[in-house]
Amino acid sequence: MAKMPLAGGGFFCIDSTEVTNAQYEAFLTLGTGAAQPSGCSTNSTYAPQSGSDCPNLSHYDPSGRPNFPITCIDWCDAYMYCQEAGKRLCGAIEGGAVPWGSNTNHTVSQWDNACSLGGSRAYQYGPNYMSGRCNDVSSPVTGPAQVAISFPTCSSNWPGEASMYDLSGNVQEWENSCSGSDPTSNCAARGGDWLGSGAALSCDGSVTVSRMTRSQKRGFRCCWDPSMP
Repeated sequence: MAKMPLAGGGFFCIDSTEVTNAQYEAFLTLGTGAAQPSGCSTNSTYAPQSGSDCPNLSHYDPSGRPNFPITCIDWCDAYMYCQEAGKRLCGAIEGGAVPWGSNTNHTVSQWDNACSLGGSRAYQYGPNYMSGRCNDVSSPVTGPAQVAISFPTCSSNWPGEASMYDLSGNVQEWENSCSGSDPTSNCAARGGDWLGSGAALSCDGSVTVSRMTRSQKRGFRCCWDPSMP
């Protein structure tokens, strides 16, 4: 994980990369006895599922594509993975969920704070969009890329801390910021995907997606802070 110092003191940590197929497969193998949050009452499995935007699960191959980001999982799957890992789906800096509509505020959102390095930049790597620096519509990759090593230029870090990769492009990332607490609520997904460009890939880049929707363009990463057990 990468350590993110906060302006008022303290810190939190965020996964250096998006959660990978291999990491998610380990979660499925171990399982979890923890209860899902109330908004996940209709979620019956944590396994990636096919659907209209996940036609054949071709991106999920833990043996052949271990270091590619996990996709085709819903918000509940991401939430439970992070909990089982002793972390939490990235949410509010003060703990819990980011209030709906506040997720592009770097003083509130862990994800936004990490991407913008405390509000100091518009994109993970600097003030302006740079085509092809991350896995975006102008890159030669026609899908999600291996985390970290495919686009080493798509990175940032506080001096002396571990680097963060692919917060811009590659796959969208679920955030713990939802419009309500039922299965039909909408939740935020951050950072854009490999088909995006410009503002969609900025640190303010955010799309609204139904909690139970799965997509081959959407994954996640986890956060941790010292208040957690």
